Order: sequence, then structure tokens, then C-alpha cells
Amino acid sequence: MERLVFERSYTKNAGLLLLSLMFVAGGVYMATTANTGSDRLIGWVCAAFFALGVLAVVRNLLRGGTAFVFDLSGIKDESSGLLIPWSEIGECMILVVRGTRLLAVSFKNPDQFLMQVSPAKQKMARFNQSLGWGHWGFTFSDVNPGIDEAWRFIRENVPHLQAVDDERVKNAADDS
Repeated sequence: MERLVFERSYTKNAGLLLLSLMFVAGGVYMATTANTGSDRLIGWVCAAFFALGVLAVVRNLLRGGTAFVFDLSGIKDESSGLLIPWSEIGECMILVVRGTRLLAVSFKNPDQFLMQVSPAKQKMARFNQSLGWGHWGFTFSDVNPGIDEAWRFIRENVPHLQAVDDERVKNAADDS
């Protein structure tokens, strides 16, 4: 397999939309029925946070198409337009954050790639790296195929990264 395309899944995004809407409703309910000001504030913050999730999921549903592509040259992140050559990746690992599996990528020369993205994404990449989560993360919660196929592609097609043990899973939930 020389190319693996990860398409946004309508079914997965519809499920995420439903879940996000339920959390927005829960936040609004908490904010409007709470007895204390701090509980109302927490409810509104929760509702606002998950409303952003609703917007992101709706954007993905409307946009559809390809999220990212793995091929023999590297990983193309369609949302940022960033092409990450395999030769510039120092490490890949599966990261588990509260039960969600992500593919974490650390760059050999992070400044070379991070200057190509927005300042907000640069700060997020540096924050992730400070936590030991790699510079760039790929989530598979809303795409097909999944992370297992991505990991198989890396193991079969990227010899210099085969040294990374696929059983090496960092459970970030334990670090919090």
C-alpha cells in the first residue's frame, strides 16, 4: 500500500454532533437551574465550549472530503496544507488521552514546519511537545480508516520509524 487516504466520516461526525449538542444542552440546563453563581458560570462555560465543538463538527460535515493522507513522501494534513516528510519525523507514537487514541508526531526540526502554520497552531505544538505528546497530533475519531490502519501503514512503509514500538502507548490521562 503506497497511499492511505483518511476521509471524514459522515456517520462518525453525525455521532459527534449529537454528543456535542447533548453537552451544550446539559451546560445550558446547569446554567439555568443552578443555585449558585459559580455553578451557573460553569454551566455557561461548558455550553460555550461544546458549542465550539458543534461548529467544528458542522464544518467537517459540510466540508467532507479528505482530512489527511499518508503516502510514501509523508503525511499531508489537508486542514493546514502542511506536508510532513517522513525523513523529518523523529518519532511517531500512539497517545491515549482519556480513552481517545491519537497519532502523535515529533519533528526533527520543528521550526522548519511550525513556521508554515498559524501562531495559534505553533503555540499548541510547543505546548503538546512540552507535555511529551509530540508536536503534531492526528485524531481518527471522525475519519475512516482508523488509527490501526495508519499505524500499519507506518510500520510497513516507513523503515526508519519501525524502531518505534507499536506497544509504546503513553496514557496521558495518568499524567493529569
